[in-house]
Amino acid sequence: MLLEDMRKNPYRVDPITVRRLTPDEKEASKTKYPNAEWEIVDGHKRFRNAELLHWETIPAIVLDISREEALETNYRKNRERGTVDPMLESLYFKHLYINLKMPAYKIAEHFNLTERYVRQVLSRIGIQPEAARKIVTQSIVGKPLTGKHLDAIAKAPPEKQAELADIIIEDKLSVKEAQKIVEAVEKGLPVEKAVEAAKTPEPPRSEVEIAKITCPECGATLIAIHYNGKHKIKVAMP
Repeated sequence: MLLEDMRKNPYRVDPITVRRLTPDEKEASKTKYPNAEWEIVDGHKRFRNAELLHWETIPAIVLDISREEALETNYRKNRERGTVDPMLESLYFKHLYINLKMPAYKIAEHFNLTERYVRQVLSRIGIQPEAARKIVTQSIVGKPLTGKHLDAIAKAPPEKQAELADIIIEDKLSVKEAQKIVEAVEKGLPVEKAVEAAKTPEPPRSEVEIAKITCPECGATLIAIHYNGKHKIKVAMP
Protein backbone atom coordinates (compact mmCIF):
# COMPACT_ATOMS: atom_id res chain seq x y z
CA MET A 1 0.00 0.00 0.00
CA LEU A 2 2.84 2.37 0.86
CA LEU A 3 4.62 1.60 -2.42
CA GLU A 4 1.46 2.23 -4.45
CA ASP A 5 0.77 5.47 -2.57
CA MET A 6 4.32 6.68 -3.24
CA ARG A 7 3.91 5.77 -6.92
CA LYS A 8 0.68 7.77 -7.27
CA ASN A 9 1.57 10.67 -4.95
CA PRO A 10 5.35 11.20 -5.15
CA TYR A 11 5.14 14.77 -3.86
CA ARG A 12 3.16 13.86 -0.75
CA VAL A 13 5.58 11.36 0.78
CA ASP A 14 6.65 12.18 4.33
CA PRO A 15 10.37 12.98 4.58
CA ILE A 16 12.62 10.29 5.97
CA THR A 17 14.83 11.16 8.96
CA VAL A 18 18.62 10.79 8.76
CA ARG A 19 21.74 11.56 10.79
CA ARG A 20 25.24 12.34 9.55
CA LEU A 21 27.78 9.61 10.31
CA THR A 22 30.75 10.56 12.46
CA PRO A 23 34.29 10.04 11.01
CA ASP A 24 34.73 6.96 13.23
CA GLU A 25 31.40 5.51 12.06
CA LYS A 26 32.33 6.10 8.40
CA GLU A 27 35.60 4.26 8.95
CA ALA A 28 33.86 1.37 10.72
CA SER A 29 31.30 0.99 7.92
CA LYS A 30 33.75 1.27 4.99
CA THR A 31 33.85 -2.46 4.25
CA LYS A 32 30.08 -2.85 3.88
CA TYR A 33 29.12 0.72 2.91
CA PRO A 34 32.21 2.38 1.40
CA ASN A 35 30.40 5.61 0.38
CA ALA A 36 28.12 5.99 3.39
CA GLU A 37 27.60 9.55 4.61
CA TRP A 38 24.21 9.25 6.29
CA GLU A 39 22.29 6.77 8.41
CA ILE A 40 18.51 6.43 8.18
CA VAL A 41 16.89 7.00 11.56
CA ASP A 42 13.28 6.63 10.42
CA GLY A 43 11.91 5.78 6.97
CA HIS A 44 13.66 2.58 5.90
CA LYS A 45 10.59 1.31 4.03
CA ARG A 46 10.08 4.65 2.27
CA PHE A 47 13.73 4.62 1.21
CA ARG A 48 13.53 1.04 -0.12
CA ASN A 49 10.34 1.90 -2.01
CA ALA A 50 12.02 4.99 -3.49
CA GLU A 51 14.77 2.70 -4.81
CA LEU A 52 12.17 0.33 -6.29
CA LEU A 53 10.52 3.32 -7.99
CA HIS A 54 13.92 4.49 -9.30
CA TRP A 55 13.67 7.86 -7.59
CA GLU A 56 16.89 9.88 -7.70
CA THR A 57 16.05 11.83 -4.53
CA ILE A 58 13.79 11.60 -1.51
CA PRO A 59 12.96 14.38 0.99
CA ALA A 60 14.83 14.03 4.27
CA ILE A 61 15.10 15.75 7.64
CA VAL A 62 18.61 15.81 9.11
CA LEU A 63 18.94 15.35 12.87
CA ASP A 64 22.09 16.10 14.83
CA ILE A 65 21.87 13.08 17.14
CA SER A 66 24.03 10.16 18.27
CA ARG A 67 23.65 6.52 17.25
CA GLU A 68 22.06 5.78 20.63
CA GLU A 69 19.53 8.59 20.20
CA ALA A 70 18.82 7.32 16.67
CA LEU A 71 17.98 3.84 17.96
CA GLU A 72 15.60 5.28 20.54
CA THR A 73 13.98 7.63 18.01
CA ASN A 74 13.40 4.76 15.58
CA TYR A 75 11.85 2.58 18.29
CA ARG A 76 9.56 5.35 19.53
CA LYS A 77 8.41 6.23 16.00
CA ASN A 78 7.57 2.60 15.22
CA ARG A 79 5.75 2.20 18.53
CA GLU A 80 3.66 5.29 17.78
CA ARG A 81 2.73 3.82 14.39
CA GLY A 82 2.07 0.36 15.84
CA THR A 83 4.69 -1.17 13.55
CA VAL A 84 7.23 -2.48 16.08
CA ASP A 85 8.87 -5.65 14.79
CA PRO A 86 9.06 -8.24 17.63
CA MET A 87 12.56 -9.46 16.73
CA LEU A 88 14.06 -5.99 16.31
CA GLU A 89 12.40 -4.93 19.56
CA SER A 90 14.00 -7.89 21.30
CA LEU A 91 17.44 -7.01 19.88
CA TYR A 92 17.05 -3.38 20.96
CA PHE A 93 15.99 -4.31 24.49
CA LYS A 94 18.90 -6.77 24.61
CA HIS A 95 21.23 -3.86 23.77
CA LEU A 96 19.71 -1.72 26.54
CA TYR A 97 19.77 -4.56 29.06
CA ILE A 98 23.25 -5.96 28.36
CA ASN A 99 25.27 -3.10 26.87
CA LEU A 100 23.73 -0.14 28.70
CA LYS A 101 23.02 -2.11 31.91
CA MET A 102 19.38 -0.95 32.07
CA PRO A 103 17.25 -3.24 34.27
CA ALA A 104 13.82 -4.29 33.03
CA TYR A 105 11.93 -1.84 35.26
CA LYS A 106 14.05 1.07 33.94
CA ILE A 107 13.32 0.11 30.32
CA ALA A 108 9.62 -0.10 31.21
CA GLU A 109 9.66 3.37 32.82
CA HIS A 110 11.63 4.90 29.96
CA PHE A 111 9.13 3.80 27.29
CA ASN A 112 5.98 3.84 29.45
CA LEU A 113 5.56 0.07 29.22
CA THR A 114 4.73 -2.53 31.84
CA GLU A 115 7.65 -4.39 33.38
CA ARG A 116 5.89 -7.65 32.56
CA TYR A 117 5.87 -6.73 28.86
CA VAL A 118 9.57 -5.81 28.92
CA ARG A 119 10.49 -9.09 30.61
CA GLN A 120 8.48 -10.99 28.00
CA VAL A 121 10.44 -9.26 25.22
CA LEU A 122 13.74 -9.88 27.03
CA SER A 123 12.92 -13.59 27.29
CA ARG A 124 13.49 -13.74 23.51
CA ILE A 125 17.14 -12.70 23.73
CA GLY A 126 18.06 -16.38 23.93
CA ILE A 127 17.26 -16.71 20.21
CA GLN A 128 20.53 -17.56 18.50
CA PRO A 129 22.04 -15.15 15.89
CA GLU A 130 21.43 -17.43 12.90
CA ALA A 131 17.76 -17.87 13.79
CA ALA A 132 17.44 -14.15 14.53
CA ARG A 133 18.83 -13.29 11.06
CA LYS A 134 16.25 -15.54 9.39
CA ILE A 135 13.46 -13.93 11.41
CA VAL A 136 14.63 -10.39 10.63
CA THR A 137 14.90 -11.25 6.91
CA GLN A 138 11.30 -12.43 7.03
CA SER A 139 10.31 -9.07 8.50
CA ILE A 140 12.15 -7.18 5.75
CA VAL A 141 10.06 -8.93 3.07
CA GLY A 142 6.92 -7.84 4.90
CA LYS A 143 5.90 -11.11 6.54
CA PRO A 144 7.12 -10.87 10.14
CA LEU A 145 6.61 -13.60 12.70
CA THR A 146 4.56 -12.72 15.75
CA GLY A 147 5.95 -12.30 19.24
CA LYS A 148 4.37 -15.62 20.23
CA HIS A 149 6.19 -17.37 17.39
CA LEU A 150 9.41 -15.89 18.76
CA ASP A 151 8.53 -17.06 22.29
CA ALA A 152 8.21 -20.62 20.97
CA ILE A 153 11.55 -20.46 19.10
CA ALA A 154 13.30 -19.02 22.17
CA LYS A 155 12.26 -22.10 24.19
CA ALA A 156 13.75 -24.52 21.66
CA PRO A 157 17.27 -25.98 22.09
CA PRO A 158 19.77 -23.43 20.69
CA GLU A 159 21.10 -25.80 18.03
CA LYS A 160 17.55 -26.37 16.68
CA GLN A 161 16.34 -22.78 16.56
CA ALA A 162 17.49 -21.85 13.04
CA GLU A 163 15.97 -25.03 11.59
CA LEU A 164 12.70 -24.42 13.44
CA ALA A 165 12.60 -20.80 12.25
CA ASP A 166 12.98 -22.02 8.65
CA ILE A 167 10.15 -24.54 9.05
CA ILE A 168 7.81 -22.04 10.72
CA ILE A 169 8.45 -19.50 7.94
CA GLU A 170 8.33 -21.86 4.96
CA ASP A 171 5.29 -23.84 6.14
CA LYS A 172 3.52 -20.71 7.50
CA LEU A 173 2.82 -22.50 10.76
CA SER A 174 0.42 -21.10 13.33
CA VAL A 175 1.59 -20.21 16.84
CA LYS A 176 -0.09 -23.34 18.19
CA GLU A 177 1.70 -25.57 15.66
CA ALA A 178 5.03 -23.89 16.44
CA GLN A 179 4.50 -24.45 20.17
CA LYS A 180 3.65 -28.12 19.63
CA ILE A 181 6.81 -28.64 17.56
CA VAL A 182 9.01 -27.05 20.23
CA GLU A 183 7.37 -29.13 22.99
CA ALA A 184 7.97 -32.31 20.98
CA VAL A 185 11.61 -31.38 20.23
CA GLU A 186 12.22 -30.63 23.91
CA LYS A 187 11.03 -34.16 24.68
CA GLY A 188 13.66 -35.57 22.33
CA LEU A 189 11.57 -36.11 19.19
CA PRO A 190 13.44 -35.44 15.90
CA VAL A 191 12.37 -32.20 14.20
CA GLU A 192 10.81 -34.02 11.21
CA LYS A 193 8.66 -36.18 13.51
CA ALA A 194 7.77 -33.15 15.63
CA VAL A 195 6.53 -31.28 12.55
CA GLU A 196 4.49 -34.28 11.46
CA ALA A 197 2.94 -34.57 14.92
CA ALA A 198 2.13 -30.84 15.05
CA LYS A 199 0.26 -31.03 11.75
CA THR A 200 -1.78 -34.07 12.76
CA PRO A 201 -5.37 -32.97 13.46
CA GLU A 202 -6.40 -33.20 17.10
CA PRO A 203 -9.05 -35.78 18.02
CA PRO A 204 -12.55 -34.39 18.48
CA ARG A 205 -13.05 -32.86 21.90
CA SER A 206 -15.35 -34.66 24.29
CA GLU A 207 -17.52 -33.04 26.94
CA VAL A 208 -19.16 -35.08 29.71
CA GLU A 209 -21.55 -33.50 32.20
CA ILE A 210 -20.73 -34.53 35.78
CA ALA A 211 -23.06 -32.46 37.97
CA LYS A 212 -25.59 -29.65 37.74
CA ILE A 213 -26.88 -27.16 40.34
CA THR A 214 -29.70 -24.68 39.64
CA CYS A 215 -30.30 -21.54 41.70
CA PRO A 216 -33.95 -21.55 42.95
CA GLU A 217 -34.13 -17.74 42.90
CA CYS A 218 -32.58 -16.63 39.58
CA GLY A 219 -32.72 -19.91 37.67
CA ALA A 220 -29.02 -19.80 36.69
CA THR A 221 -27.41 -23.24 36.42
CA LEU A 222 -23.85 -24.23 37.29
CA ILE A 223 -22.75 -27.26 35.27
CA ALA A 224 -19.61 -29.25 36.12
CA ILE A 225 -18.14 -30.90 33.02
CA HIS A 226 -15.21 -33.15 32.18
CA TYR A 227 -13.64 -31.61 29.08
CA ASN A 228 -10.60 -33.15 27.37
CA GLY A 229 -9.08 -34.47 30.58
CA LYS A 230 -9.93 -31.37 32.65
CA HIS A 231 -12.75 -30.36 34.94
CA LYS A 232 -14.51 -27.09 34.16
CA ILE A 233 -17.57 -25.14 35.26
CA LYS A 234 -20.08 -23.65 32.85
CA VAL A 235 -22.86 -21.19 33.72
CA ALA A 236 -26.20 -21.42 31.92
CA MET A 237 -28.46 -18.40 32.34
CA PRO A 238 -32.25 -18.88 32.28
